[in-house]
Formats: sequence, C-alpha cells, structure tokens
Amino acid sequence: MNRVLWRSVAVVPRDTFREKRIQAFADALMRDPRRAAHIRDIKFAPWVLQVNCWIGKSILPDYPSEQLWSSLEEALRLLTRVERLRLFCPSHSVPNEIGRLISIVGIVFQPYVARLDTNLDGAALHRLCGPGAWPALTTLSTGGYNSRSLMAFSPSAFPQLLHVKSDRDSLIHIVPRRPIQTVYHNQSISAWGDGDLNALKRLQAALQGCKTLRKARLCCTASINVTDFLTGFSHDNLRQLYLLVRFKGFVYGDGHLLTSLVMLVLPPGFLQGFPKLESLQILMFHSDVRSLYGAKTYSKDMKTVVEVLSTFLRLEHHSTLKGIDVGLWGSAYQSNQNRGEIHFVATRRGNLWDVDVVNRDRSVMPGFDDML
Repeated sequence: MNRVLWRSVAVVPRDTFREKRIQAFADALMRDPRRAAHIRDIKFAPWVLQVNCWIGKSILPDYPSEQLWSSLEEALRLLTRVERLRLFCPSHSVPNEIGRLISIVGIVFQPYVARLDTNLDGAALHRLCGPGAWPALTTLSTGGYNSRSLMAFSPSAFPQLLHVKSDRDSLIHIVPRRPIQTVYHNQSISAWGDGDLNALKRLQAALQGCKTLRKARLCCTASINVTDFLTGFSHDNLRQLYLLVRFKGFVYGDGHLLTSLVMLVLPPGFLQGFPKLESLQILMFHSDVRSLYGAKTYSKDMKTVVEVLSTFLRLEHHSTLKGIDVGLWGSAYQSNQNRGEIHFVATRRGNLWDVDVVNRDRSVMPGFDDML
C-alpha cells in the first residue's frame, strides 16, 4: 500500500526544520529505492512567501552545500519512472539556490518525463529545460509571470509534443513543426485589452498550418467590424473549438443586439471551413449586453436568436457537428447577476436541432486537463 501512496509526491515548504527539508526528502529516497521507483508524479514548490509579513519559506537552507546538491541529484536519479513533473515558484526573480535546483531537476528528468507543468518565466524555464530536446515530452503547461515563455526554444525542442498550454506568442512559436493535437491559450481576462489583430492573425495562421490539431481553446480581442472572425480559425482537422472573445465597438442591432452578436460570429457557410468539427463553444463579452439586460426588448430578442439559430443550423447540413454553445456576457468581472449573461445551447437530435436558453457560468468552459 505504501508503494501505491508514493505514486504521487509533493515537496513543499513547511514552517519547521527548513534546513533539513530537501535533505530529508533525498534521504527518504535513498533509504527505499524500490519505493522511489514507483513514483509517477512529482511536484516541487521550492519557495513561497508568507502573505502577511513577506518572509520567505523554502525547502532549501539559506546556503546549500555542494554535498547537498550531489546527494539530491543522486537521489532524484532513482526516480526512473516519473511521468509528470510539476515545478512552481511564485516569484518574478528566482533566488540562486532555487535556480540550482531547477537545473538539477531538468538534468535528471528531461530524458523521460512525458508531462511538464510549470509557472516559470522564460529565463527560468529555459534553465529547467536546458539544451536538451525533452524527447519524451508530450504535454506541456506553462503559466509564467512574463509572457513569451517558450520563445527561446529551438525548433528541435519537444519533438513529440502533442498538448500545449501557454501564452499567445509562445503558441505562435511552438506549434509549427510539431504534431500538436491540443492547444490551450493561457491568458488572463485582464490581458485581453491589447486588441492586437496582427497577433491574432499570426496565431490563426500557426494553427491552420498544424494539420494534426484536434482541440483548441483560445482567448482574443476583436473589433465588432471584423466579418471573418470565425473563418480565420478554419481548420480541416479540428474537432473541438472553444473561444473566449471580447468584442469592441458599437453594434447596430435595431433592438436585436443579441441576434446581431450571435450571427456576427456564426456567419452563413462558416461551417464549410470546419469539415470535422463536432463541438463549438463561443463566449463573447460586449458591454452593451449588460446595459440592455432586463429591457423590454431583451426577452423578445432572445426568442429571435433561438429561431434564427435553429434555422441557420438546419440549413447548414453539417454532418459531424453535435452541439453549439454561444454565451453572451456584458462583463467579464462582475458577479453573474450583474453581467447580463445568457447562453444559447444548440443540441443535435438526428437531423433536427434543439435550441435552448441556458443559465451557465464561465466554468462550463473546459480546463486543460479536461481537453486531454
């Protein structure tokens, strides 16, 4: 039973015996190498800060000795069957001793780890990965404090990468020349304000050039005047597409704002660019949705969307599409009752489509693990 419990291990700071924390972990591995060989998932959170007084907590002593580093590397080399490595350090600047730990972890695990989850920024991540290609890595999740976390890596790095979660510029850089199946755009709502249309087009081009792509979740900002927004993501192999979009600009809807927004992202014939698409979910943010919430025209407009969307899907005759979820939010920040949010969910029943108005929140969007 103990060997089963050791399949997943976390090395994190504690209040006491700080000077012995990492050494105790290394000693435990050396005492029982057979049990160490059963570890499949290992997490390092080497350094955190106390919120109230900003006193650092670490798994390392203030002045680690060379003997400690040598014994740690020797112990880590007993972990020959690790499949997933998680390494998190909540700081913009990585202390020297943490940097040494990052390097050792990278040297030991890069030949055979299949999944890497980390929030290190570009420089620290490059130190972790070093010059090696990480030949066995199939899943990579990054969420550093600075964007462009994967920009420094060469085209030969991560040759077997299938699933990647990262920032926009990193995806543009890392997706080409790899057999990527899943793309997850990791971007906070607060970062959506850049409205960089050229960057959006570069991301669309990178995804279209990846012939193996099957699933994608993306965040972006777009002008309300863009008429080919969704067609820019057209892809011959894509099965699942999830989009979070902040639209800017005034909508001329003549009392049919909701209908105008829905049909803006679902133009006639767009499904021809997605011959294998099975599910589509679009969550749109536009400030006018909140301002009209509760107005007399709101309920009537919802009924119009249901009718128009039903007719639209019936006429498209798409063979693989099973469902569409279009969500409209007036604000990405306020509570549910103040956002004026609404979801139109279309589900296929044989050759017919049922369209309903559903109460949902943003959590309905899949996470990275949900898409694997």
